Amino acid sequence: ESELQAKKKLVLEQKPVMGITYHSFGEVVIYSNSLGGVLFPDHQHIAQVGAEIASNIQTVSGGSYNSGYFALEAGLSNFWMYAEAGCFEYCIETGTDFIPSYSLADIVSDDNLPGALYLLDRVRGPGITGHITDSVTGEPLVATCKILELYNPVITPRTSDSLHGRYFRPLLPGVYTFEVSKEGYYSRTLENIEVTDGNYLELDIKLVPTDVGTSSISKDGDHPLLIFPNPVQDQLNIKNDDFSGASTVQIFDVAGVICLEEDIDIKYPGLALTIDVTGLRPGIYLLRVSSLHGIETRRFIKL
Repeated sequence: ESELQAKKKLVLEQKPVMGITYHSFGEVVIYSNSLGGVLFPDHQHIAQVGAEIASNIQTVSGGSYNSGYFALEAGLSNFWMYAEAGCFEYCIETGTDFIPSYSLADIVSDDNLPGALYLLDRVRGPGITGHITDSVTGEPLVATCKILELYNPVITPRTSDSLHGRYFRPLLPGVYTFEVSKEGYYSRTLENIEVTDGNYLELDIKLVPTDVGTSSISKDGDHPLLIFPNPVQDQLNIKNDDFSGASTVQIFDVAGVICLEEDIDIKYPGLALTIDVTGLRPGIYLLRVSSLHGIETRRFIKL
């Protein structure tokens, strides 16, 4: 159906976190919680939010709505919304009749409003959110975001958006392991992330390109930057035969964290300057030299 195709397109573009559809009848909040008989990784979270929505909606007789999962998978919007888009979607069956009386329309609508308002408030947290960017250019990245304790290879992995590199991951309070990956970049894993009641925890992630060791951005021609020895144990030498002047040296680890930053003055072309990297842990690093001539980056290994 055309309206379903329009919804699918919108969801994949906007990546909503939670949503509601309305239907009649039954005075119940319905959600999906399994795939092929296997419970969704977030099934407890989905059920908790569904129960809270239901408790906020008053029935026509004065009680509150019930909530529960619907076992059927094929053809259900809320099943697809979670399995493909990572969105918690709830179908609220309103009223007591399939075609409710017009006289009850305003009453049922008013009674359902607190449930919708609860969901709008719940979208704000708890969970984790942030931006994923290229550590060299600062450009946003569409990267795969996994909570390893809640990962299921059958479920389509969540990703950050293309506009800002923004991701949202609603979570119950707890301690989690967060993995971010993208082809052409070093993956990053954050352990022991503690999520508490309240708003989202902000975690901005910078990914380092795997081919960053030979990249350069020059404003006035080629200025080959040499670093040696590579691998290095203690003293790293930086040399450029073509330019001189003030420069800033930055060293990043594969997580995009600045480990060392130093302003240097190249007195004349071809002068080799030494950077002490003794304090760096063994691993792969990115060295970036910025000057009026442009930006050059090199990758090196610390022994």
